[in-house]
Amino acid sequence: MKKNFIFGVLLGTLLLVSGCSKTPAQPLTDLNLDDSVVTQNVRGWDIYTNAAYRWEIRVPLTWDNKNSGEDGYYAEFLPRGSVSTAVEFNCKSNWQEKYTLEQYYSKQEKNLWTEYSREDMTLGGRSAVLFRDVKGLVSGSDKTANVVVLDLVDRIVEIRVFDMTPDALTLLNSINFYGDAGIVVE
Repeated sequence: MKKNFIFGVLLGTLLLVSGCSKTPAQPLTDLNLDDSVVTQNVRGWDIYTNAAYRWEIRVPLTWDNKNSGEDGYYAEFLPRGSVSTAVEFNCKSNWQEKYTLEQYYSKQEKNLWTEYSREDMTLGGRSAVLFRDVKGLVSGSDKTANVVVLDLVDRIVEIRVFDMTPDALTLLNSINFYGDAGIVVE
């Protein structure tokens, strides 16, 4: 009788455990990560702040960055020891011109607006436009990037995601924009 009871408990436990399934990992084709995943992943990471264009991100301790300095118009992030950029930020002032994204890209050497299809997305609580698998951004390379662009009224932030690894996507999704009071020109 004891053997049957123990066998029943073990069988029941086995069935219960086998019936429980883990939530499948989020596919790395989606640029947005759940906030709880980002919060968990960034614990212990450094904070990189771009004061000129008013945004900040979290960066893994094992990553390096190259940037344009105080003007803030350019920053790239890559795993230490890597020669390939994982995520790149390009920022442009837009307080005088007040371009729409379509107008902005019509003036660029590579017009993403007409050459690629667009998807709407949200990043850092802001509306953004996503261009997938953009080619020709790295001179002499066939490397592609997913490009996320935000029109923040007085500035345009273009983010090129070359690396779809969990660290790169967490860095992207950790972005925080602040200080949206635009510059008033009279």
